[in-house]
Amino acid sequence: MSAEDSFNNLQRVDSTRDTPQDEVENDNKEILGAEAEHAPATPPVLPTIPSESIELDIDLSAILGPTEEDGVEKIKKRQSNVLKLSEENEKLKAQLKAMTDRIEAAERKREELAKRAHQRDPSHATAVGAK
Repeated sequence: MSAEDSFNNLQRVDSTRDTPQDEVENDNKEILGAEAEHAPATPPVLPTIPSESIELDIDLSAILGPTEEDGVEKIKKRQSNVLKLSEENEKLKAQLKAMTDRIEAAERKREELAKRAHQRDPSHATAVGAK
């Protein structure tokens, strides 16, 4: 056999072998199996959506949650409540001081009356002071 005959034989053997692309296609067919052969040629028909049933005016605050404006309003409301409570606290402190002053004045007056009564009648003052 000549070199030319050997070369021709090699070409015939090479032409019967699969190219890399053919090997990939064969592998894909094996992997996909019968499903690839029976796949529909046209895509499935999608349902149509009627345009009149679409509601486009959605409140985004329901989706996004509270906004910064809501937070500012809450802070202002808290400030107002704190101010009212502070004012009420000051009024109560003033009332407490007035009541304390009246009680102290009443105690001083009672002691003074007891002292006067003791000066006038020592036996009667002891009975009054004991009460």
